[in-house]
Formats: sequence, structure tokens, C-alpha cells
Amino acid sequence: QLGDAAGNRLAAVADFDGALEVEPQSLNVWVCRGIANERRGRLDLAIEDFERAYRAFVAKQKPAFEGN
Repeated sequence: QLGDAAGNRLAAVADFDGALEVEPQSLNVWVCRGIANERRGRLDLAIEDFERAYRAFVAKQKPAFEGN
């Protein structure tokens, strides 16, 4: 059963990859992919995903501050 869970996590990462092709600045997708990578033991990839999520968040906040 453990193998099934690992396979599901890998499939989830592949799904998130596809979503990022459509919406590369999606904060939610980067976070979800980071969680999936963390759960499959790929902490290096999870950290990269969380860093990308942070950058996507900051990019979305910039227009709000630039108007002031």
C-alpha cells in the first residue's frame, strides 16, 4: 500500500506540473506541489516549490503597493 501512496504523490506532482504550464504564477499550485514533494520525501524540490510560491505571492502584492 505504501507504493500506491508514493505513486499517487508522483501523479499529483505531475498534475501540478500541468497546472503550472497553464498558470505559472499560481500561488496555490506551487504550495500544493511543494506539499506533495515534501510527502514523497523530496525536500529539495519542496523547498524550491515553496520559494516559488513566495515569489508568486510577492509578485501579486506589488501592484497593490505601487498604486499608493
